[in-house]
Amino acid sequence: MRQVRLFDIAISQDLEKIEDPLKLLDSIANSDCTRCRRAEFRHANEGQKITIYRGNPMASLWVVGKSPGMNDGLEGVPYSFGSGDLLQKWLRFLCDNPEENTFMTNPVFCAAEDDANPTQTEMRACSFYFDMLVDKLKPKVFLCLGMVGYQAVAKGHIQERLSDIAGMESPYPTRFDIPAWVVYHPAFFFKGTNIADEAKMKNTKTLQAMKKSIYGI
Repeated sequence: MRQVRLFDIAISQDLEKIEDPLKLLDSIANSDCTRCRRAEFRHANEGQKITIYRGNPMASLWVVGKSPGMNDGLEGVPYSFGSGDLLQKWLRFLCDNPEENTFMTNPVFCAAEDDANPTQTEMRACSFYFDMLVDKLKPKVFLCLGMVGYQAVAKGHIQERLSDIAGMESPYPTRFDIPAWVVYHPAFFFKGTNIADEAKMKNTKTLQAMKKSIYGI
């Protein structure tokens, strides 16, 4: 099991003292965290950055995906490429200006080789920062992209498959007692799967239900 270095413990203690959410985000982004093995990829690939969010940190709606891609890591902004374009279309259905009305993030803040999904160990390591941001920024609702996004906010281990959870509000409480809605991750629709039509229908119904629940329309 990977040990958290004294360097990271000191950083963590300093971060916990920061009250200003914007300063906290900036401090995490510039912290050179080494809590998990994704830091090794970041250090070994010139230009890779700790990549936390896109949008408005003060927005009440949080979009939670899986991890930044390698191209996102170069920009320092998640959802900048590929599936991020499709996500923007979904979010514009919910609100006129996603950059102003949503906070788009991931359970881990660094890319990995081949854009691999985060492991449970990596998610636990980065949850220190993720949970701190939830506490400071106080979102009111989560939109979880896929099972990784849902597991980041879920309370306990989820037995169901994504196909059972997607397309609905979570039937279980989250770790933060904040409502969570679950949809297929936009990357799913680039795989050419034969259930894409069903997934699209579930996502559309979810976004419609969210819009009615959040905005009353």
